[in-house]
This record gives sequence, structure tokens and C-alpha cells, in this order.
Amino acid sequence: MRRFLLFALLLIPACAAAASPLEEGDRAFRLGDYGAALASYEQAQAEAAGDRDRVAARIEATRFALVLDKARRLLHLEEPHQALEVLALAERMRPGSPQAAELRDRARRKIAQGFTESGWDLYVDEQADVALAAFTQALAFDPDNASAEEGRALAQARLDAREKLGEDYFYLGLEELEAGSEIRAYTAFQHAASFWGEDSRPAELVEEIARRLAGEARARAADYLAMGLVGPAWLELRDAEHLQPGVPEVEEQLAAIEARMLAELDLDSAELALRGGRPDGVRTAVAAALARGAEGIEGRAAELEAAADEAELARLYRRARVCEADGLLVRAVGLLERIAAEEHPGYEDVEPRLEAARARIAAAAGHYRAALEAESAGDRERYLAELRAAVREARDYEDAGRRLRLLAREGGEG
Repeated sequence: MRRFLLFALLLIPACAAAASPLEEGDRAFRLGDYGAALASYEQAQAEAAGDRDRVAARIEATRFALVLDKARRLLHLEEPHQALEVLALAERMRPGSPQAAELRDRARRKIAQGFTESGWDLYVDEQADVALAAFTQALAFDPDNASAEEGRALAQARLDAREKLGEDYFYLGLEELEAGSEIRAYTAFQHAASFWGEDSRPAELVEEIARRLAGEARARAADYLAMGLVGPAWLELRDAEHLQPGVPEVEEQLAAIEARMLAELDLDSAELALRGGRPDGVRTAVAAALARGAEGIEGRAAELEAAADEAELARLYRRARVCEADGLLVRAVGLLERIAAEEHPGYEDVEPRLEAARARIAAAAGHYRAALEAESAGDRERYLAELRAAVREARDYEDAGRRLRLLAREGGEG
């Protein structure tokens, strides 16, 4: 009996009647699962289950709820513009719906808040004109936005003040122009144009005065260049470039003058190297100056190179004389030959000194050969004497000096 009752209890759920699609749709709708509700209602409509008008009304209500739910999700994602587009569909579906109107107001307030925040950022960034436009757009979406109303008033006041300042500077410029002070007029019109914009009358006057002043600066630069005054010419051309940018002639002249000035600095470095006794440094600096392609430096560069050559010859001559005095005739000959190859005036004694040094080297060579013969013959005394004679003639001839020092260490001279 107990087993029968248990079996009967298990059969009860199976015997219960299954819920209809319409009931399933109602349950999903109450739970807010509008997608599932719509699917159930459409199934009920397809099966012709229940009152057709009742099912159609539920389908329409569910579709409307889906549209509102999508708008809510877009608002949550901070996409108020898209939400408004969706709510336009909701308005067509149910004109005058309070729910759609409430969501539409929320979206418009969010859009207005975005424009308001942008407007304040622009206002702080001294862009009052753009800020005014942003505040105006905010009020178009939300007329009750107090922050946007305040911002619009402040931006308009700032623009009005700028307009007034521009007017003051404009009339000041006209007065200065009437008084014949173009520079002051130019400055006043620049200020006025900064307030009134690039398409204003002050901006036109700025361009006109700039063209005249730039032309005068170019003329003065030409006069300075004719007098060889590179620095003042450069300053005038810089003024002309500032007043009227992009004139090819001025740009070319500035480039040429700047190359000339840099080349002159290189030549100044060459002079310092010359004073410091560094001929190689002179040549390096002169080469750098010439590489700049500047005009008008060739004469000074040639003078410095000639002075470097003279300094180099003088240095070689001093070393040659020192070598002669110390008996280093082989080295002296090498130095004297370099000087003789230049054929530079003022060194007429180089050839006689060179001949004398060569003669002594030839004598040293004879003694050295005799020393080698004595060494081969085992004649130590003669070997020593010939080496001494070779060193007296030229201390740096071959290895005569080294051989003589070796004999001295060995006590051979004793």
C-alpha cells in the first residue's frame, strides 16, 4: 500500500497541466525578461491560443517595454544621444507615454550636462566664444540648467568686454597712425585684431603696416650689407621676416648672413688656435668655415691658412735647430727637408744647413761601416773608436748610439 501511494505521488506533477505560452509570457513579462515574454506571446499568436486581441495587446506592450529597456541601458552606458533616438521610436509607438517622456527628459538632461561641463572647461581656457556656444546648446536640451545659464551669462559678458577692449585698441591705433607713429599703431591694431578676429579691419591694417615696415627693414638691410655691416643687416632682416614671414628673398639673405656669421665664428676659433700654437687646429677651423659656403670669408680664411703654414714652418725650424744642437742630424735633415720643400721666403739658410747636415751624416755612415768591419774582425778598440766618431757626427745615425751605450754598460770603454 505504501508503495502504491509513493508511486501515485510521483505521478501527480506529470499529470498536472503544462502552462500555456500566454501564461509563460505573462510570467516572463512580470520578471522583466521582455525578450522571453515576446517569444512566448508570438508563440501564442502563432498557435492561435487565447484571445487574439489580448495576445496582440501583450505583444505591443512587450515591444514597447523592450524599447524603453534599451533606452535605459543606453542611459546607463552614458549614451544619451543614442537613447534619444531609441525614445523617438517609443514616442511613435505610444505618443504621450509618461514613461518615455521621463526617460527622454533624463537623456536631454545628460546631454545638457555634457555641454555644460565642456562649456566651463572652455571658459576657463579663455575660449569664451566656443564656451558660449556650448552653454547655448546645453540650454537647448535643458532650459532649466542653472549652471549652463550662469555660464552663458559669464561667457557673453567676457565676449562683450573683449569687444570693448578691441574697440579701444582699434581707435588707439587710428590715433597713432594719424600721429605718424606706425610702430605704435601696428601694436595697437595687433591687440585689436586679437579681440576682433583675423577677418576684422584691425587685422587688415596690421597686414598693411607690416608690409610697409618689412619693406623699410629690407631696404635698411641692403644699405648695411653694402657697407659690410653684417650684424645690423641681420637684425633688420630678422625684423622683416617677423613682420612679413615667407618672403623667399629675405629667407635666402638670412640664410646667407647666418652662414657668414657662423663662418666668422669658425675663423675666430682658428685665430685662437693660431695664438695657441696649434696649426692643425687652425686648418680644421678654416675648413669648417669654408664648408658653410659663406661669401666674403675667403680672404680672411686664406690669411689664416698662410699664417698656420708660417707657424708650422717656424715650429719645424725650431725643432730642426734643436736637433742640430743636440747632434740629432738624421732628424734635423728630415725637418729641414720639409721646410725646403715649401720654398718659403725667410728660410734661406735651410739649404746650407741641409748640406752641412747631410755631409755629417755621410761621415757618420763611413765611421759606422768601419765600426762594423772592426766588430767582425774582433778589433774591439777600433770598434769603439769608430762608434764614437759616428756618434760625434750624428748621434741618431742607425744604432751607433745604442751600440756605444751597450759597450759602456759592459765596461768596454774602461
